[in-house]
Amino acid sequence: MDTRARDPFYNIGLWPYLAFCLGWLIWMFPAVLFFRQVGRVKGRETFPMDGPVLILANHTAALDPAWVGFAALRPCHYMASAALFRIRWLAPIITALGAFPKAKFTKDRDSMAKLNELYDRGQCIVIFPEGTRTWDGRNIPVLPGIGRLVKRLNARVVFARMPTAFLAQPRWASYPRYVPLSVEFSPPVTFEGKTEEEIVAAVNEGVRIDPELEVLDVRCFGVRLAWGLPEYLWACPHCLAEESIVVSPTHSDEISCRACESRWRIDVQARLNPLTPGLHRESVARAHDRMTDRLGPRPRFRDDAPAPILSADRARVQRMPRGGAPIIVAEGALRLNEGSLSVVGEGGVLRWEQPLREIEMVSLEVKNALFIRVAGELHQIFPEGQSTVKWGWFLHQWWILSRPEDAASLPQGL
Repeated sequence: MDTRARDPFYNIGLWPYLAFCLGWLIWMFPAVLFFRQVGRVKGRETFPMDGPVLILANHTAALDPAWVGFAALRPCHYMASAALFRIRWLAPIITALGAFPKAKFTKDRDSMAKLNELYDRGQCIVIFPEGTRTWDGRNIPVLPGIGRLVKRLNARVVFARMPTAFLAQPRWASYPRYVPLSVEFSPPVTFEGKTEEEIVAAVNEGVRIDPELEVLDVRCFGVRLAWGLPEYLWACPHCLAEESIVVSPTHSDEISCRACESRWRIDVQARLNPLTPGLHRESVARAHDRMTDRLGPRPRFRDDAPAPILSADRARVQRMPRGGAPIIVAEGALRLNEGSLSVVGEGGVLRWEQPLREIEMVSLEVKNALFIRVAGELHQIFPEGQSTVKWGWFLHQWWILSRPEDAASLPQGL
C-alpha cells in the first residue's frame, strides 16, 4: 500500500521540506534563547505526526505561526492574512515556509480550494479561527464559517493554546518582551454528528486563554514597554481625553496624559502601574474596556444638528488595486457619521462618500493600516494625526450597527 498520503516528507515535496528544516533550525535559536520555548510544550505526546490535521490556535502575536510550527515538529501550512503577501520581501519567505493567503473577513474561494487540496493530501494546516490577532489576550468569538469548514472536511482537529503569547508580543506593542512562551496541544478530536453551532462552541472553548494571566518569573523583562500603547489607548483611562496619551520622552516605560497629567508605568505583565496618587493598577485590557464603554459607540450631538461621530481635519482615502500602485480617491476632512464615511473638501464640498451598509469588511492590518473593502476592492483610510486604531474601532462598531440583520455573522474583531 502507498503510504505517502500519510507521510509529510513525500507529500509536501523536497524543496518545501528543506525550507521547513531550514526554518526550524533558524527559529530554534530565538525559541531557545529569547522565548525559552523548549520544554514548554504540553500535549506533544498525543500530537499526530502523520495524516491530515487542522491545528486551530488562538492568535495574539505576529509570531504565533512560528511558535506553533516549531512546537508541532512536523511540516505545517499556514492560512495567513493576504496583507502579508503584499509585502514584497516577506511574501516569498512565508510562502517557502508553507503559508498561503486568505483575504480577511470575506469569502476567499482560492484560499478554501488550497486548504481543501492540502487536507486531502494529508497535510498539517494551522488556522487561527478568530480571524485576526487579539489586542490584549481576550479571545474574539470565532465566526460560523469554522463550523462549516470542520464539518465539511470531517476534519481531525488539534487545539493549540499559547497562554503567554499576548505578553511576549502584544499586538499594540512596538517591541516584544522577554517572557517564557508555552504551547498547549489538545489531543486530536473529531466532530462527527455535531452541528456547526456545537463545533463553533467547542472551538471557542478550545482556544480560550486567560487575559488576566501574569507570569511571575523574575527573568521576565522588556524594553520600551510603553511604545505603541497610545495608538491602542487613544483616550486617557482616567479623564477620557482623546488623543491625549503620550510616551514619556525620558522614560520609555511610562505614559502620561497631556490633559489631566496622570502618569503610569507599563510593566512586562501589560499592567498600568499608577505614578499619580489616587489611581489603581489595572491591565491594559481593563483600561481599554473602560475607555470604550464610556466613549461609544453612540451618536453625538451639537446644539443644532447631529455631529460627526469622528472627524479628522486632514485625511486621505486611496484605492488599492490588486498588483498595482495605490490610487488616491479623495483628500480632505474625514467624517464618520451614523450612516456613512465621507471626505469633505473646502467649502463643504463632498469629495467621497461611502454608505456603511455597503462596506464588506473593516480591518486593521500590518502597522495598524486601516482598510475597508467595497465591491471587492480594498480602500486604505489615512486619518492624519489620529490613531487608526481609534478610527478602526468606531468604524467597525458603526458598520455592525448599520447591518443589524447580519450582526451575528459579522466579525467581532479587527
